Amino acid sequence: MGKADVAVNQMMGRKEIFADFVNGIVYHGEQILKPEGLECISGQPGILYEAASGKLCALERRRDIQMKADMGMYSVIFAEESQSRVHYAMPVRSMLYDALEYVRQIQEIEKGHKERGEPLKGEEFLSGITKGDRLTPVITIVFYFGGEWDGSRSLYEMIGWNEEGARSKELETYLPNYKMNLVHAGNVENTNVFTSCLQQIFDMLKYRKEKKKLYQYVRENRKELMQMDRAELTAAMVMMGEQKRLMRILEEKGEEEFDMCLAIDELIEDGKTEGKEEGRAEGRAEAVLDLLRALGTVAEELQKLILSQNETKVLQNWLYMAAKSASIEEFKQKANLNI
Repeated sequence: MGKADVAVNQMMGRKEIFADFVNGIVYHGEQILKPEGLECISGQPGILYEAASGKLCALERRRDIQMKADMGMYSVIFAEESQSRVHYAMPVRSMLYDALEYVRQIQEIEKGHKERGEPLKGEEFLSGITKGDRLTPVITIVFYFGGEWDGSRSLYEMIGWNEEGARSKELETYLPNYKMNLVHAGNVENTNVFTSCLQQIFDMLKYRKEKKKLYQYVRENRKELMQMDRAELTAAMVMMGEQKRLMRILEEKGEEEFDMCLAIDELIEDGKTEGKEEGRAEGRAEAVLDLLRALGTVAEELQKLILSQNETKVLQNWLYMAAKSASIEEFKQKANLNI
């Protein structure tokens, strides 16, 4: 498990955050899960099997976070798997997690019968459970906070059955599809369904690639962001790709003196600096165009290219080239612009 996953798990492992996450994703903001009704399930479910060599081996998997929710008349086990990178076998991995949890439940039921002195006979002895025993449903949510997810989201996709001509209608009847529940943190549209810090985190992640909008959001929501504690802000910065900034602050201040104000205010200050840089770049781009317009009509495509350039050094070179050119074509040659 990477450091990013650990930071996110520390936040998501809190019952109030986990309940808000499930309520927002599964129940669309309806407050169904209560933190006090959640029970953390630890352990490492697994099975023993005999290898080809005859050696007895163990197949075990550890969940990131798993909690049992008391729903009144029934219970549900919700599990969350944090992913900072794409895992191309994730549908099968999630399916294995769920299967091992069901195996664990069967083992617990069988153990309970033995402890209560309830003898099982015939088919019940063979099964380890009785006909009336019931399992608790398991729902796994993959919480992904990386770039675009380009991996499969179901078993059918992994075996290529979503591709044209590769699907067998006859076999579909006998081969159930396992669909992975993927939540892409940067693509959560309605953040108002969340009542915890997840609302602010998901909002910021929307603007992860649009720094200007991100800095504006941080500035406008500084009061709400300041209410985050260290674990929450650490997870937020990790998900936004601000690990270097976080590590620098921790090195300078130490973990005991970690200052949330400093982290948030640095983001705001970056926005101001970047705004000034954008202003300088825009001014240079207009200056380049003014010089070129004096030489003739500037094609729309060339105008867009110059205005979209935000590197001040590049624009400064273009400004020098435009001043030394006798024609627009000469400028394009000097700047190596093949348009």
